[in-house]
Amino acid sequence: MVFTRYILLAALSLGLSAAAVAATPEQLAERSLGDAKAPVTVIEYASLTCSHCATFEREGLPQLKADYIDKGKVRLIFRDYPLDQYAVKASVALRCVAPAQFWALKEHLFRTQEVWAFSKDPLAAMKQQVKLAGLSDAALDACLADQQLGDSILNSRLQGEQKFKIESTPTFIINDGAGRHDGAEWDKVKAAIDKALGSAAKK
Repeated sequence: MVFTRYILLAALSLGLSAAAVAATPEQLAERSLGDAKAPVTVIEYASLTCSHCATFEREGLPQLKADYIDKGKVRLIFRDYPLDQYAVKASVALRCVAPAQFWALKEHLFRTQEVWAFSKDPLAAMKQQVKLAGLSDAALDACLADQQLGDSILNSRLQGEQKFKIESTPTFIINDGAGRHDGAEWDKVKAAIDKALGSAAKK
């Protein structure tokens, strides 16, 4: 099982190479929304080529943000769990833009997922979408080739498998494993969050 997992990760890393400019700490930093002191922390493991993840982005995230994140109840951490080599590249591309653009570009890539992820040339189509954020061809190509960024994406998946036994996307880990939901159904994610909020209120 472990051997198979490492073969998979090696396959997902195809096409990555050392770039002339190493990844910056800003690019490698964790991406989160909300108050770091919120009583509930939700970690979302997702793949940018996962249609169920796109469903949650469209139907669940707006409610999570309005009802919980914006009210200081929840901090959301996004972690990559790429399901294929194109998801790896798309995740790397998300780190090529400024942190302030991350969430908007993530939403855009999920919203246009059918346009690029299921095209005849997913990589080229994805690059066209990412360039709308203002990156030049040269800057995007250099960033996509960055081995350190690619490794950080693959390590996110590996750590999710090892610590939380992640096997599918999207998966939501609540308060470091005290709760979880495997799937995109907002009502079930909401129920798990409400349960965690209730437990936090009793402390």
